[in-house]
Amino acid sequence: MTRDNLLFILAVIIVISIIICIVKKVAKLIIFALVAFFIFTLVKGFIAGKSPMDMVNGTKVNAAYTKQLYNYTDKVKVSVQNSLNAIDNKSLPKLKEENKKLHEYLDQVIKLPHGDELKAIHDKYCN
Repeated sequence: MTRDNLLFILAVIIVISIIICIVKKVAKLIIFALVAFFIFTLVKGFIAGKSPMDMVNGTKVNAAYTKQLYNYTDKVKVSVQNSLNAIDNKSLPKLKEENKKLHEYLDQVIKLPHGDELKAIHDKYCN
């Protein structure tokens, strides 16, 4: 092996070790943030007088709500794009169909179960 190849291999090893070090620090930061969020949620729940089971169930409901809201956001985005395409193509039946879909999505989102923590988001999304 030539000296240039050895220097190149050494540089690659140094870069890989720096990347691994950065990934470790990011992982530690994420874990710290999750633990801090968990502790904050527990303290907030205990101050509010909720039982641990109520907090767990509330978290499950809010997680399901967030996932469903994300799915509806994608559906609404597609429907709005289809509506814009219908306007560009001057297709009134397609526009009416997409408008009907949007109203159905709104009715479905309004009925989604959610916790008190997400009430502000729910109200903003639905109004």
